[in-house]
Amino acid sequence: MRIYFLLTMCLSVSHYSQVGINTNASPDVSAALHINSTNKGLLIPRVSLSGVTDITTIKNPANGLLVFNLADANNGTPLNTNDDVVKNKLYSFSNGRWNAFVNGEELNQKINNILLNRLIALVNMNPSGNELSFVSSDLGNNIRRFIFDHKVTDKLNTFNTSTGEFTAPFTGYYLINMNILLKPWGNNYNPGSNIKNPIRLGLSKPYTGSFSANGLTDIIFQNANENLDSAQGGNFITYLNFKSIIYLQSGEKTVPIVKYITPGTAGNQYNLNTEANNYNRVLTNTISIIYLPTS
Repeated sequence: MRIYFLLTMCLSVSHYSQVGINTNASPDVSAALHINSTNKGLLIPRVSLSGVTDITTIKNPANGLLVFNLADANNGTPLNTNDDVVKNKLYSFSNGRWNAFVNGEELNQKINNILLNRLIALVNMNPSGNELSFVSSDLGNNIRRFIFDHKVTDKLNTFNTSTGEFTAPFTGYYLINMNILLKPWGNNYNPGSNIKNPIRLGLSKPYTGSFSANGLTDIIFQNANENLDSAQGGNFITYLNFKSIIYLQSGEKTVPIVKYITPGTAGNQYNLNTEANNYNRVLTNTISIIYLPTS
């Protein structure tokens, strides 16, 4: 009887090879080890690795093995930093080497160290509903915010499609490229009637907090392009392009701004219904923002 009992126990352990700690019930069926706690963590074994190819500190490490490294070490090759290990980091072993777990901040720094340009945001226009709302109200001297209202990509949530503002996620230089296509009604350059107001597209100077709501003058422009627009009437189209590099501190803002672009469907006004001239507003109105690391 005792032999049968022991055999039954062994078979049960082999069949249900799970361990539950403080689970108060059976371990989760998908887990080999199920630990439950509301105020304690799992302490990974702590070792002092000599380098990323160290297979002496732990003999024959298995792929997937986890350790917490306690010491900086250079693998005996001080001139080669590629095989160094760093203290107070979690490492896993795979295919003959220890690989460090890297957080987002460290990853960004590694990307910056190789001076890799990084697309921060690409924003265009919604296909409808913005014929007259593509700019803000007059903020002074016919200066308005231009509002790109549809994100194509913005992983860091840097662009506000309600206000048109961009907030810098990093300190450094940014390459900003804007393309704008508008349907004009009348024009801002007519020598016969002496109308010579060049339309302007540019960026505001860097700022924090809220953008000024009134009283703006030309001093608000960080830089800009100007065009004497001779387009007029239903068969014409107005195109503006702007490309510039701007330096921003992390958390500072800038916003696309225009001058003498009044929304409407009357003389000397503009709207976004470029489809009337067989141009797609989604494809022809864009802003791209690229971060340019320097160190």
